[in-house]
Amino acid sequence: TASQAEECLHTHLVNIGASKAVTTWKMDCEQFSALPNLSGNMRSISGRSFQVIHTSESESLSFAITDQMNVIVAERSFDHILVKMSDCYQPNKVTRIEVKGRKFEIGDFAVKVGSVFMGPSFKCLVTEVEYKPSVRIKDTCALLFEFLRIVLWRYCSCP
Repeated sequence: TASQAEECLHTHLVNIGASKAVTTWKMDCEQFSALPNLSGNMRSISGRSFQVIHTSESESLSFAITDQMNVIVAERSFDHILVKMSDCYQPNKVTRIEVKGRKFEIGDFAVKVGSVFMGPSFKCLVTEVEYKPSVRIKDTCALLFEFLRIVLWRYCSCP
């Protein structure tokens, strides 16, 4: 089962020297879509949608990603603005995604392992690896792939 696979991965990380779960983390993502106006025509926002993301690691912020891949970072009060725009944009509750998991540390790496749910249904496990001394992916891409290949090769596929 999913919980057994997640627990197996947690045990593996601890067995190779990771600290016991340092913290828990959570993320959610909800899609908002443009609504047609009363005459049935789409407004100038025709066909536009965006994803709103919240994470426990940045609790005071909301993140939005548009269909055109524009990224918006706003204070959490952005959610209140979305409520007031309910005549233009509607959340799609069916496609709401939630991730819950634990974060481990192993040397200079932080490893997050979580279960992804769409509504009440489990979808998959997700693993995120961060090399803490660097924030530039170009500088650390090869190192991250090597970490995944050596440490998590049984559990994760690397492209």
